[in-house]
Amino acid sequence: MAERIYIENLHQRIDDPSGDAAVRQLVYTINTMIERLEKEVRKQVFFISDASHEMRTPIAVIKGYIDLLNRWGKNDPKVIQEAINAIKLETERMSSLITMLLSLVRSGDAANGSKLQMTSLNAAARTVLRELEVLNNDGLAALSEESDEYVLGNSEMIMQMIHIFIDNGLKYAKANSEPMQIIISGDENGSYLTVKDSGIGIHEDDLPYIFERFYRADKSRSGHMPGFGLGLAIADAISRVHDATIAVHSELGIGTEFTVRFPKPLRTEE
Repeated sequence: MAERIYIENLHQRIDDPSGDAAVRQLVYTINTMIERLEKEVRKQVFFISDASHEMRTPIAVIKGYIDLLNRWGKNDPKVIQEAINAIKLETERMSSLITMLLSLVRSGDAANGSKLQMTSLNAAARTVLRELEVLNNDGLAALSEESDEYVLGNSEMIMQMIHIFIDNGLKYAKANSEPMQIIISGDENGSYLTVKDSGIGIHEDDLPYIFERFYRADKSRSGHMPGFGLGLAIADAISRVHDATIAVHSELGIGTEFTVRFPKPLRTEE
């Protein structure tokens, strides 16, 4: 029966006709493994389907404008400029999506054997703030360092996670939103990285799903927001690489707070 189960019929399970305890344990172990495989395959199928759906629209727009130019727009400067603008916008959209998909792949690769080093959360946060200054986004966020925290981690991935939380705060900011707060703290239970905004908040119905790939909050509540619904999925993948957990606290009209708890690194004698 185990030999007859393959990728197309992972829904099948092995029945145990015997009363032997060892055989029952073996059947249970194999069925559990098949169930995990089935869940992962289903997730991959949905992921490919969602990614294909996101790519389909910009490709269709680009093809449409190319057809327009080919038919009667070659000698019309107005049509040519409109087509260039649209094709540029949709190309940038596809490039952004591909970059985010590659980030998911890289975070998965890192989870499968990447070496982590002692990394300063404080230094990572300061670097992100400097990058915001370079991009003329100075004042979007302020840093509060309650303690100097080091974790076993990858500084680039941690900085990417901070950027994701800041970008998320910017997308859902209100007209009178205060600057976001990055807070570094720690106690005996771990090291904490918190990014707090004063935006529109996340509805409680959406909170259980915000880390799912391609999930976006109900447009009737949040309006049409830019993005693909991948940022928080990447942040979640990065947290798992670091054996960290993300807690979310949000109130509608008040704001959202993401807190990442990193485990304290084991201290070794020199």
